[in-house]
Amino acid sequence: MLKKTLLALSLSLFFVQAYAQPLALQIEQLKTQVKKAAENDGRSKALGLALLGYDFLAADNADLQRLLYETYYSTSEYDMYEGDYTENTFNDAEWSPNGNQIVAAMAGGNIRLYEASSTGKFEEFPVVFGGDVLALNWSPDGKNIAFGTTDGILGIFNISTREITQQWQHDDYLRAVAWSPDGSKLAAGGDENIIFIYDVNSTEQLRSFSSHTDWIRNISWSADGKMVAAASDDTTVTVWSVTEGNLIKTHRSHDDYCRDAAFAPSGNALVSCSDDLNIYLYDPATDNIPDRSFTGHENWVMGLDWSPNGKMLATADNSGTIIIHTIRSGDQMFFNSVEPETSWADVDYAPKGDRFLAISAYELAIYELGTSAPIARLMPDGNMGQSSDGINNPLETLLASLLPTAFQLHSSPSGDYLGIIDAEYNLQVVDMEAGNSVFTINEHSDWIRNIAWSADGNLIATASDDQMVGIWDAHTGEMQHFLSGHTDWVRDVDFSPDGKVLVSAGDDGLLRFWDTATGDELGTTENIGSYLLAVKWSPDQRYLAAQSSEEYLFLWDANNNELLFTSGEPTLPGSMNWTGDQQLQVQNRDGSLMQWAPTTGLASIDNVSGLEANNNSGTTAKVKGAYITLSGKSSGLLQGHEAQVVSLEWSPDQQYLISQGADGNMGIWDVSKQQLIALLPITDGSPKSLVWSTEGNGFYLPGAPGKVLLPPSELRKNIATEQYENLFSENDVLRYQLEKIFLNDAATATKLKAGGDSGILTAIANYYETRAAAQVDTAAKAADEKMAKAFSAAAGE
Repeated sequence: MLKKTLLALSLSLFFVQAYAQPLALQIEQLKTQVKKAAENDGRSKALGLALLGYDFLAADNADLQRLLYETYYSTSEYDMYEGDYTENTFNDAEWSPNGNQIVAAMAGGNIRLYEASSTGKFEEFPVVFGGDVLALNWSPDGKNIAFGTTDGILGIFNISTREITQQWQHDDYLRAVAWSPDGSKLAAGGDENIIFIYDVNSTEQLRSFSSHTDWIRNISWSADGKMVAAASDDTTVTVWSVTEGNLIKTHRSHDDYCRDAAFAPSGNALVSCSDDLNIYLYDPATDNIPDRSFTGHENWVMGLDWSPNGKMLATADNSGTIIIHTIRSGDQMFFNSVEPETSWADVDYAPKGDRFLAISAYELAIYELGTSAPIARLMPDGNMGQSSDGINNPLETLLASLLPTAFQLHSSPSGDYLGIIDAEYNLQVVDMEAGNSVFTINEHSDWIRNIAWSADGNLIATASDDQMVGIWDAHTGEMQHFLSGHTDWVRDVDFSPDGKVLVSAGDDGLLRFWDTATGDELGTTENIGSYLLAVKWSPDQRYLAAQSSEEYLFLWDANNNELLFTSGEPTLPGSMNWTGDQQLQVQNRDGSLMQWAPTTGLASIDNVSGLEANNNSGTTAKVKGAYITLSGKSSGLLQGHEAQVVSLEWSPDQQYLISQGADGNMGIWDVSKQQLIALLPITDGSPKSLVWSTEGNGFYLPGAPGKVLLPPSELRKNIATEQYENLFSENDVLRYQLEKIFLNDAATATKLKAGGDSGILTAIANYYETRAAAQVDTAAKAADEKMAKAFSAAAGE
C-alpha cells in the first residue's frame, strides 16, 4: 500500500512539473525563433513572432514583455536603415481619387495598396520582375493605376481584376507617369529625356516631345487637358501643347535640378521646385518670369502638390521638412519628420484636403493639417513606425519632433523650461507649460558641448567647440556676452551660486572665470596638462571641482585659484555631486562612493553604494558597479547591465525603475516583480536626461526617435495588429516551429483560434492541409485535416 501511495505521489509530481514547464519551454523556443527571424527575414517577421507570444502565451510574463520591448525598440527606428529596409523601399505614393486607398510604388517590383481607414493593412501585387516600380498615378475614375519602371515599362494595373491590362515598352527608366484629366491619355517620361503621350483606348502613341537634355523627373497636365509640363534635371521646366504638338515655353529660372512641377487644379497657374531651394509660381504657366516665389526650405525641395481647392501648396525637402504655403497670404505651416533628416521624395494631398502624405525611401508618413507630426508612419517591411503619440498635446508633439535629433537635455532650475542641444549642436529652449519653442541659440560656429542655467533661471551659458563661451538672456535668447579666451574646445560651464561668476572648462587644460555682468575675464587656473571635461562650484562658492579626460578629480580654492587636490585614481565621469559646502561625493570606477573634504582629502565611504534613488513607497535603489540593490519595502538584487550603472530614475508612478549603464544599455525594471522587462541599446554610455510624458505613458530621451512607452500594455496598444495580417505564410509556420510553440498546447491553440487575425489563421490552416496531403498514416492525416478545417473556419473561410 505504501509503495502505491509513493507511486501515486511521484506520478502527481511528475504531471505538475510537466504542465508547469511548457510555458518556460515555449518562451525559450520562441526567443530562438525571434532571433532567427531577425537575422534571416528582418525586423517585421521577428516582431510578428514576438507579438504572437505576447498575445497568445502570456501577456503578463516578464520574459515575453522583454522580448516584445527588445524586438520593437532594439531593431526598430533605432536601427532604421539595417536589415530589410534596404531591400524593399518606397519610390512613390499617392491617394486614390476617393481617398479610401493609398498606392505605393515599391523598389522590389510591386505596387502596394493600403486601406486608408486602416493604414497598416495592405495588399501587394507584382507588376515587374527584376526591376523596380519608380512612379505611379491613379486614373481619374479610380479604376486603374498607371506605373513606370526601371525596365522602361509603362503599364496599367486594373484595381478590380488585379491584372495588368496594357503595357508600352521604352528604352530606359520611366520616372514620371500622369493621366490626363479625362482619363483618355497617359503621359510618361524618364531617362530618355522625352515626354511620351499615349491614347489609352487605342494604345497609339500620339506625341513625343524632346527638348530636355537630362532626366525628366515629373509630368503634370493642365486642368483642361490641353497642356503638359515637365520638370527636368537639366534645371528647366517645359510647357507643351498636346493639341498642337509644340513647345510653348521653357522656364529657366532654376539653377539646379528641377524636381517637380504641377499645374493648379483649375486655371493655368504652374508651380515648380528645385535643388536650388526655390519654389516658383507662374500664373499663367506661359509667363516669362515667375509671378511669385516661396521660401523656407534649407535643403533641396524634392516634391510639391496643390491642395484640391488650389489655395495652398505643400512642399517637401530632403532633410525632413514639409511646408504648407497659403498662396494668397504667404503664411506657412511647418511639419516635421519623426526620423532626423528624413529625405522626403514627394508629397501628396488627400482628395478632401484635410490630410497629406509624404514619401521617402524608408517611410510613408500621413499628416493631418493642424498637427506638426505624422498620425501614421508606414514602413517598407510592413511595419508601422512610432508616430506622435501626443498629437493633440503641443508639448508631446514638439518633443516628438525635437528629441530624435537631440544631443542632451538641460532643465531650468524651476523645471519650467528645457534646454535641448539639437543635432546641429544648437540650443533650443522649450516652454514646458506652453509646449512651444521659445528661442534657438545658433550663433556658435561649432558644436555646443554643454550649457548651464544660473540659479535664478535668468541666464544661460553655453560652452562650444568654437572656443567661445556665450551668456544669454534665458527668457528671450538675446546675447549678453560672447567670450573669447580659450584656445581649444570649451567642454563645460557652471554659474557660481550667487550668479556673479561663470567658470568654463576646456581642452586647453584651464578653468577661466568670467564676470557675468560685464563679460570681463577675472582670471584662470594653471594648466593641468590635460583636457578638462566637467566643472562644478561648491554650494558656498569656496571650491571648484573638475574632472579631466583621464578621469582624474581636481579641486581648487575658488578664492585664489590654488590647486588643492588631484586624485590618484580615475573617477566615473559625470558623477561629481556636492552634498554640502565642503563635501564632494564622486564615484570610483567600481561604483563605490568616495568623498572629498578639505580636512580628509578623498576617502571611501564604507557600506554606502554610489548612486541612489528613492521612491515614495519606501523602496531605495542603490548602485554597486553593474548591480542595483533594492531595500526597504522591496528588497533584492537587480542584474542585467554588463558595466557600471551611471543613472537611476523612478517613473512618476513609482512602479518602474529606469537605469542607464556605461555599457550603452537602458534598463527598464518592474520593481514590484523585481524583473527586467527591457534592456535597450539606446544610449552612448553617458547619462541622458529623461523627459516623462505628460500623458503618463512613457518617456523621451535625447537621440531616441520616439517615446519609450510604459507600461508594456501601452506598447502593445501602440502596435497595430492589422499590419501583420498578411505577414506569415504556411512555410513560416513550419520554418519558425509555430506548431511546437503554439499549437501542440490545446489551450494556446484554442486562444489563437479565437483571437488570431485571418492571416496567421489561414497560414496555419494551409500548413495542416499541405501536411495532411503528405501524411501516410491514416490517423495522422485525419488529425491534420481536422486542424486545417478548424483553423480555416476560424479564419472565416
